Amino acid sequence: MTIIEILGPNKQPLTRADGIGFGLFDAAFENDAPSIWNSDREEDNFVGHDSRRFYIRLTNPIASSIVKLKNGTRSVEAAWFTTYANGKILDDNQGSPQVTLLEHGHNTGVFVSKGLMLVTTTIDRALPTCGGIPSLYSACPTRPIENHTSLKVVGSKDHRTRLGSMFGQVVATYSTWSAQTPFFTQCHVFPPAERRRVPMQIFILMRADNTPVVNPQIWLNTQLKVARAIYERLGVFLQTVEHPFAEKIIISGSHLKVRKAFGGLDGKDFVYLYRADGVHLTGATNNDAIELCKMFQRSNDTIRVFIFESLEKNDNGRAFPDSDWGDPSRGSIFIKTATNMDLPILADEIGHLLTNKPERFGRAAYFTHDGTRRIPGFCNSGGGHFTRPGIFNGVRLANRFVNKNNSFGGSGNRLWDVSVMEQSEECIGNLPNTSPKAMSRTFNQFIDIREHNAFVRRGA
Repeated sequence: MTIIEILGPNKQPLTRADGIGFGLFDAAFENDAPSIWNSDREEDNFVGHDSRRFYIRLTNPIASSIVKLKNGTRSVEAAWFTTYANGKILDDNQGSPQVTLLEHGHNTGVFVSKGLMLVTTTIDRALPTCGGIPSLYSACPTRPIENHTSLKVVGSKDHRTRLGSMFGQVVATYSTWSAQTPFFTQCHVFPPAERRRVPMQIFILMRADNTPVVNPQIWLNTQLKVARAIYERLGVFLQTVEHPFAEKIIISGSHLKVRKAFGGLDGKDFVYLYRADGVHLTGATNNDAIELCKMFQRSNDTIRVFIFESLEKNDNGRAFPDSDWGDPSRGSIFIKTATNMDLPILADEIGHLLTNKPERFGRAAYFTHDGTRRIPGFCNSGGGHFTRPGIFNGVRLANRFVNKNNSFGGSGNRLWDVSVMEQSEECIGNLPNTSPKAMSRTFNQFIDIREHNAFVRRGA
C-alpha cells in the first residue's frame, strides 16, 4: 500500500493534529556572521539542521514513478505546499511544488526528502537553498552569500522553504498518471491548542491640526506586519483590540479627540488616532509616556502602544516591562515613526515586554563577536536582548534579540528556543560591574514569550 507521511525533526510521523512550526534558523549562523550554513551536508545546512525542520516520506510508491539517479540511488517525486486557514493555497513555490525523495536503504521502498522548513517572510523564502542531492545537482558551497548554480531558488524544483500561516496547514501529495486520486496528507502549522495571541491597544498621536504623525494604514501594513511575521514563528498572533476609555470617549461624541482608523489584515486591524494636547510629539520623554498611560490605563493585561513623531536622544522606542516598572507605565511601549517602516522597531519593544527580562540581564549581547571585549558605550542595556549560550566558535545563533533586515541572513529578526543561564550586572558609570548581590536566572525566549508573561492568551 502506498503511504505518504509528514515527519517531524526526528523523523517521527506527524498526524494532522500535530504541529510543524516555523523554522527558527537556530543552526544557521556562527559568530554573528551574515552568511548562513547552506551545504550539501544536512548538519551544515540552515534548513536541514533547523530544530523545526520536517520531512516527507513515501512508502511503496508506484513503480513507474521511480527514477534511478546517476549514482544508482532510486528517487521519486512528491509535492508540498501550504494553505491559509480557509484551505486556499498560500505558497506552492510559484507552481513548482515538487520535491525529490531518496530511497532510504537498498530496495526498501521507503523514500524520504531532505529537511524542509516553513518561514513567515518573503525575505526568508527568497534565500536560495541547497538541494542537498549531489547525484542530482552540483555540490553546494559551504556558506554561500550569493546565488550559486547548485542552489535552488524560489520557483525551482527542490526549493526547500515555503511561506506559512500559523493558522494554516502543510500539505504533501503524491500522484502518478496511473493513480485515480493523489495520495495526500496534511498537518497544522500550529494546532489550535498551541496557538497564542497577544492583545494590543495602539494609539497614533495626532498634531494640533488633527493630522496623525504617521499614516495609520502604512503603519499597520509595515510595522505591525513585520512584528507579526516575527512572533508568528512562535505561534503568537498580535491582535489589535479596543481600549475601554478610548471607546468611551468615542461614544461621548469627541471624535476630534479620539477616532479609529482601520486597515492591515483583511481591513480588520485598527488603531486609535489621539490628539495628545500637552504632550510632546517630538523629542518625547518618559514623562510624556507616563501622562498618556495615566489617561489610557492598563486594562486586562493588554499591551498599550503609543506612536510619537520622535523620541528624546533619537531613540527608536522604549518599553516598560513589568519586571522593571510599576503603574501607570508598566506594560506599555512608545516608539517613533520610523524612517524605514520595515525596520522591526515595534517587534523589538514588544520583545522587551513579552520576555519580561530585567534590564540588568543580557550583558553578553554587547560583547564583540569573539567575546573578548565589550562594545564601548553599552552597559546595563541588555534587558530583553538575547545572550548566546557561549561566546566561542561553534554557536550557530546570532547574538542580538532582533537585527536590521538582511543583516543576518534573510529577515535577520530571530527568536530562539534555547535556555541560557545569565548573571545580572549593575553598572558604575558606563562600565559593567558584577554586584555582590548578583543573581543568576535562566531565560528562554520561546518559553518565556509563550508561557511566562501576563500578556499572552492561549488560543488564537
